Amino acid sequence: MRTDRAGADALAERHARLAAARPEELADGAAPMELLLRFILTHPDLHAVIVGSTRPEHVLANVAAAGKGPLPPDVYEAMRKRLTRADALPSPRTERR
Repeated sequence: MRTDRAGADALAERHARLAAARPEELADGAAPMELLLRFILTHPDLHAVIVGSTRPEHVLANVAAAGKGPLPPDVYEAMRKRLTRADALPSPRTERR
């Protein structure tokens, strides 16, 4: 069972990893969270995404971001490489097995 400290450490590690990925450099003026949501929605093997929010304005922002559609392939690839090992996620144009 995880302790509160372990959970806090895991969250801190995720935040540090995200900061190191510098999503703002790829966001083209969009909020980094918009870029990340569109990144998730672009993943070719995901068919549903459940996004939680406690604020109505965040829900509206998420709907607006999703309405912009998938990221361009070059932005998806750049984000994929920054967040994971190069081979950890398939590219949007990879055929499914």
